[in-house]
Parts: sequence; structure tokens; C-alpha cells
Amino acid sequence: MPSGVFFGRTKVNGKVVRQSLETNVFTTAKLKLNDFLKERGKGRLQGPSVLDTFKDARLRYEEELASRHDLAAALKRYRSNW
Repeated sequence: MPSGVFFGRTKVNGKVVRQSLETNVFTTAKLKLNDFLKERGKGRLQGPSVLDTFKDARLRYEEELASRHDLAAALKRYRSNW
């Protein structure tokens, strides 16, 4: 049986966090949801930036590949031509 109360739901560090927004009015819930997401976003782990471009990722991959001393030169050439 629905209670009519709106809830905010997000993932923080891989765990789902669900919390009541303490309102049953849709327009108020939209405003409170924004505050809820800002508050919960502070506890997130810092990962790779979503704004990285493919070029940045490719350059990072090539640098890491060049620094690997456990790979044969032929294998490095093969992997760099993907």
C-alpha cells in the first residue's frame, strides 16, 4: 500500500541509499531531491573523471603500455595498434 511520501534514491560507493524526502507534494519533492543528491554526492569515492576524452584515455593507455617492462617489444607493438 503506497504511503504517498516521496523518496530519494542514489548510489554512494556502490551502495544504494534511500531516504524519505518527507513530503507528499511532487513539486516540493523535486526541490528536496536536488538537495538530497548534493548532500549524498559529497561522500562518493573519487574515480576517473567522466569528462575525460577518448584521446586522454588513449594517451594514458599508451604511456602505461610503454612503461611496462614485463612485456616483449612485439607485444607492445601489437597492443599499440589496436
